[in-house]
Amino acid sequence: MDICEKAKDVQKQKFYFEDLKRILMEDIKVIYVALAGVVAIVGYLYIARTGHETSIEPTDAEMIVRNFLEVSLLARPRTKEFLLAFPALVMIYSFAKQRMKILLLPTLLVVSIGLTSIANTFSHLRTPLYLSIVRTFLLSRYGSSDWRSRCCGILCTY
Repeated sequence: MDICEKAKDVQKQKFYFEDLKRILMEDIKVIYVALAGVVAIVGYLYIARTGHETSIEPTDAEMIVRNFLEVSLLARPRTKEFLLAFPALVMIYSFAKQRMKILLLPTLLVVSIGLTSIANTFSHLRTPLYLSIVRTFLLSRYGSSDWRSRCCGILCTY
C-alpha cells in the first residue's frame, strides 16, 4: 500500500467520522422519541408473545376468535400472518405504485415477519405435512382476498 492509498483511507475514515459526529449532534424531536417508544413496546410485545412459554396471556376476545377459527377451519391460520402480513403485502404494492418510499421499509418488515412465520409452519416436525399445507392455503385464501386487504389497498391508493 503506497502513501496515496493510505491518504485516501484516512480521508474516507475522516469522512465517515464527520458524518457520524454530525448525526450524533443532531437535535432530536419529541416525535422521534415517541415513535421509538412505540416501536420498542410493539417489538417487546411481539417477542414476548412468540413461542410456547410467555408471560403475556392472550385477551378474552382473542381467545374467542381463536376458538371460533379452530372450530370452523381445519387449521387456524396464525394471527400475525393473516391479520398483518398479507394486508401489508397489498399495502406494499400500493406504496410502491405511489412512490411512498418512506413507508415501504416498515411495511416490508411486517411482511417479512409473516412470511417467516409461514416458513416456520413447515419446520414443526410433529405437525403433519398436510396440516401445514392446509394452514398455508387457508392463510392465502383468507389473508389476501378478504375485506382487510381490499380496504388497505383502497385506503393506500387514495
